[in-house]
Amino acid sequence: MGKLFSGSAKTKESNAAYGQIHDTFTPAIDKGVSSFLDMGKLLGGDSSGFDAYKKATGFDALLENGSRGITGNQAAAGLLRSGGTGKALSNYGNMMQNQYANTYMDSLNQQAGYGLNAASLLGKTATTTTKKSSKPGLGAVLGKGLSAFAGGM
Repeated sequence: MGKLFSGSAKTKESNAAYGQIHDTFTPAIDKGVSSFLDMGKLLGGDSSGFDAYKKATGFDALLENGSRGITGNQAAAGLLRSGGTGKALSNYGNMMQNQYANTYMDSLNQQAGYGLNAASLLGKTATTTTKKSSKPGLGAVLGKGLSAFAGGM
């Protein structure tokens, strides 16, 4: 009865580009999910992803070069076997670890954000769009007729 007086119900129409959008953005969504999970792993104590990141970005070579610089300077000053040398090496290693950890987490966070944005875009295109049908219902027809009748009086 409601359709009789109010016109046709909303109709649904599919987005023809959804398949291509899905195929294009699914890898970004997957990478975002993976990055989010990797953040959780690192914060939970699993450093395997972080260790792979350090290896891929040359962390060990930078750490070794910095350590050589410290030991070389300390040796030149005659302090190679001093506690200060050990402390300087420890501080340098900690600084490098922290710097790389921050960069790693920032990269994961950025990739997770890209995945979230891609998922949002896909979600907006995945659902169907709605539009009103152009057929007026009996109520609209009667309303127009009564308006015309009242205007003619």
